[in-house]
Amino acid sequence: IGTVLNSILFHRGVYPTEYFTHVPCRLVKSDPAARIRKQPTTPVLEQEDGKAYMRNVLGDIIDLLSASQLSSVAVQVIDDQESIIESWCIDVNTDVDEIRRAKSRGKAYSFKSGESTIEECQVALQQLVETVMYLSPDPSACSFRIFVRSVDAPNGEWVQEASPLPEDTKEVCLKTIATSFTTVSVALTI
Repeated sequence: IGTVLNSILFHRGVYPTEYFTHVPCRLVKSDPAARIRKQPTTPVLEQEDGKAYMRNVLGDIIDLLSASQLSSVAVQVIDDQESIIESWCIDVNTDVDEIRRAKSRGKAYSFKSGESTIEECQVALQQLVETVMYLSPDPSACSFRIFVRSVDAPNGEWVQEASPLPEDTKEVCLKTIATSFTTVSVALTI
């Protein structure tokens, strides 16, 4: 999820490019047809305030995910008038009952192979990066908001209420990633 958030912030120009460093990313495949093969990289926000904020948000997300309590993460890119330019929603569905059944049988989880999961992540991340890069950049200054929803939230409410989307929006669903007990899907609303 951190890679997704950093990619959105970088490619949408929320922070200047000099606020990011690029680190090797094994989740993005290199292009086999390229003349010069180089290790794909992913942007990581290094600006102090943004980095501290992302560390806190990702810490909360990891805590919820580890406890099988994460339901959704939404990232809204907004303009200086607080209007939503685009909204990314990452839905996480964990089969808690299946995890409990596996634990009660005293068996280790039957996970998909790590290689299979990494392959799915590579395809999904590549699609996400290509989607972000395909969108035309907004020349005006923009910022972002991140919202998290727990499975225990009453009536599926956001921990912090997400802004409603304008009526004339379109939704694009990207590749879904599935592990043994968790399914992650990403949708973009523009």
